[in-house]
Amino acid sequence: MQMHHTGEMSGRPRRFLAALVVPVVAVCAVAVPSAGAQQPACPGVTVDATVTAPSIPTGSWTTEATCVPPEAVYEVEVLGYRLVGGMGVARYTDGHTGHVAFLSAKVESGRSLSLVGVEDAATGQVTWAYGDGALVEQPGVRQMDGQGEAATIASPDAPAGPAEPAQVQLSIDGTGTDLASAQGAVPDQLRVLVDQAVAALTS
Repeated sequence: MQMHHTGEMSGRPRRFLAALVVPVVAVCAVAVPSAGAQQPACPGVTVDATVTAPSIPTGSWTTEATCVPPEAVYEVEVLGYRLVGGMGVARYTDGHTGHVAFLSAKVESGRSLSLVGVEDAATGQVTWAYGDGALVEQPGVRQMDGQGEAATIASPDAPAGPAEPAQVQLSIDGTGTDLASAQGAVPDQLRVLVDQAVAALTS
């Protein structure tokens, strides 16, 4: 799954998400099992995601109850924002399969900024979408719904297409692994990347 951010996004939290999304998802991808390896009971978090954009063949791609294992989803508080990000293997509601990747920040009560990547593994098309909008928090569940921009990479060797309007919906059921206390190669790499992004934004 190719990773490109979705264009110019003003403001510190937007720049922070853009700086982190490529390396965070690339590192998490190392830990993502194939769809056949997932267990019926998800040990990590379950994710519902919808990206709506003109360049998606059916207008939108939706995945429901995608299991993201604990070694592929992490959360931490940085610069006053609660971040959660990860990657899973999804079967979309139209029947195709591919990865779904996400990075979301709670920036204030009732508001989140989210980046979601959706993929068709058969064609190689990846659409990244950014949304700024409402955050609804219930016990164990976070729901984000925002408007923003998207950009599509039509095939593995193609450049990112132009920015286009998008709608992003993301629901996360469960809590990711605490990055601050997690042990192992993946969280170690993620902590380095977060530190680098913070340094770049505060220098």
